[in-house]
Amino acid sequence: MGPVYAGELQCRGLGMRVEAYGDSGKPVIGEKGELVCTAAAPSMPIYFWNDPDEKKYRGAYFDVYPGVWHHGDYIEITERVA
Repeated sequence: MGPVYAGELQCRGLGMRVEAYGDSGKPVIGEKGELVCTAAAPSMPIYFWNDPDEKKYRGAYFDVYPGVWHHGDYIEITERVA
């Protein structure tokens, strides 16, 4: 259990190694960045149908930061949940 702040989640999701990547491609705290997962997570897709060579899947999630799942949204991780 943790405190609740308006407009914020209390913590990162269970089983999710979520980070905010800044312009340098490194994790940032207290500023908006790209939402990424730096490790596999229980709910992330593992493939797309009708994509046998994984070209669409890799292009959708792994082209921006090789080996890091890139969601395509922004996030800010505050000091409260860091």
